[in-house]
Amino acid sequence: MPAKNTWSVSAEWILPGDGRTLHPGILRGRGAEIENVGLERDVPPALLHRELGAVAILPGLINAHTHLELTHLRGQLPARRPISQWLYALRARWPATRDLDAAVEDGAAEALATGTTALADTCHNNRAWRTLRQTPLRALCLAEVTGIGPLADAAIPRLEKHVRGVRSTGRIRFGISPHAPYTTSPEVYRRAVAMARKRRWPLATHLAETESERQFLLRGSGRLFDFLTHMGLVNSSVTVAGCTPVAFAQRVGLLEGPCLLAHVNYLDDAEMKILAASGASVVCCPRSNDFFGRSGHRYAEMLAAGINVAIGTDSLASNSSLDMLAEMARLRTEAKVDNQTLLRMATLNGARALGRQDALGSLAPGKQADWIAVDLPPDTVAPLEAIVTGHGRVAEVAIAGKTAHTADAP
Repeated sequence: MPAKNTWSVSAEWILPGDGRTLHPGILRGRGAEIENVGLERDVPPALLHRELGAVAILPGLINAHTHLELTHLRGQLPARRPISQWLYALRARWPATRDLDAAVEDGAAEALATGTTALADTCHNNRAWRTLRQTPLRALCLAEVTGIGPLADAAIPRLEKHVRGVRSTGRIRFGISPHAPYTTSPEVYRRAVAMARKRRWPLATHLAETESERQFLLRGSGRLFDFLTHMGLVNSSVTVAGCTPVAFAQRVGLLEGPCLLAHVNYLDDAEMKILAASGASVVCCPRSNDFFGRSGHRYAEMLAAGINVAIGTDSLASNSSLDMLAEMARLRTEAKVDNQTLLRMATLNGARALGRQDALGSLAPGKQADWIAVDLPPDTVAPLEAIVTGHGRVAEVAIAGKTAHTADAP
C-alpha cells in the first residue's frame, strides 16, 4: 500500500521546466519532495490524488530581486525621472519602523498569490526575515549595508549588529548586500564580502543600474555625484574609482565567487566578458526599467555568453505589482528569447541566483515540491505561450508539497 505521505496531482498540462510539455501530466511526491513527473499514462497516481483539470502546473516562480519593505510605496514615487530625483523622493517617504512589518507582510502575500514561491529580498537593517518566517515563502534575506564618505566607518559595525545571531534554515536563508557603488565605499564592500564569505552566505549588490552610476565611478561627475555631494555623502574622503561598474565589482572581490547582481542595465563588451568568466548571476527587472524609462537590457546576449540571468520585480517603489508572470509577459513582448528560456529565467535561473538550484527551480525527482497551477483560457493548445502572453491566472500555489495559497473563484 502506498505510504500515507505520498501524494500526486494531475493536470491537463505540466511544464517541468526542462523543455517538456506533458499533456496530460502527473506530478507525484513524497512529503516535501518530488518523486516523479511524467505523462499521466506512465506514472501511477498515489493514494492521495487530486485532479486539477484544465490548468498548467509549472515550477514555483522565483523573484530574484525585490525589497518587500517598500511595498507601501506603490504609485507614490515619480516615474521616468533621473535616479537622483527618485532617491530624494524615496528618502522623504522612507517607512517608519512600525510600518515595515506590515509592508513586508503585504508584499509577501501579493508575491505568493501571484505564483512566487521563493524570493531574494533586500532589506535595510535586516528586519524583513522576522515577518517572512511567518509566511510559507522561501526567502534569501539579504542584509543591506550602505556607507560612503562620512558614513563609511559606521557601516560594518551596524551590519554586524543586524546579522548577529541569525541562523539560516531550510526555508529562510541569509546573505549580505552592499547597496551600490555610489552609496558604499570600496572598503565597506571588501569587508562585507569578507564577512559573507566567512559565513558562507550569498552576496548581492545593485550594479550598473544607471548611466549616472557609470559616470560617478569613471569620472566622479554627473547628476548622481552632484546629488550625493549635496546630501553630504560625498566629500573629500571619497576617491573616484576611475573604472566601470563591473570592474569595480571585480576590484572589491564580489566576482571571486558566486554573487547576485541586480539590474546590470548598462555594460560594454569588455564588462560582458568579465561577467561571463565569473560566477555572477544577473537579475533583470523589466517593468522597473520601464518605470525609469530605461531600455536595451542585454539579457539575451548575456545568456548567450553563458551568464546566468534571472528575473526580479524590484520593489513597488518602481513597479505596479510583484507579479512575476507579468515580468515574463513584459519580456515576451521583446521576443529576444524563446518561451522556454523565459520560463527558465523565472524559475531555475532564479534558483541558481539564490544558490538553490539543487532543490528549487524545476519539477524533477529529488527536488522540493514547489509548484503553481495556472488557469488557462478554454481550448488552449500552447500553454506556455498563453502564460507568457499574460493569459494565465494563478489558481494554486504549493510549497514543500503543501498548499500555500488558493485563489478565489473568478
